[in-house]
Amino acid sequence: MHFMAISAKSLGISCCKWLIRFLKDQGLLPYIIWALEQNKTACSLYRKLGGKVKNERIDDRSGIAHKVVGYVFS
Repeated sequence: MHFMAISAKSLGISCCKWLIRFLKDQGLLPYIIWALEQNKTACSLYRKLGGKVKNERIDDRSGIAHKVVGYVFS
């Protein structure tokens, strides 16, 4: 039996790519993914996957105002 080591980051990227293909194949585009502007890792990933910033807003549901950006995939 062989085991392949895979990082959580690689797994997350693979899952995101699969989801994008699935939504496209199902005709469910465009769609938007929201991320905290401060979450540079997530924002970088969504840009690399082809997302374009189309929306920005303030989210204060936690009681603290945070800027969030919406990455549109089409």
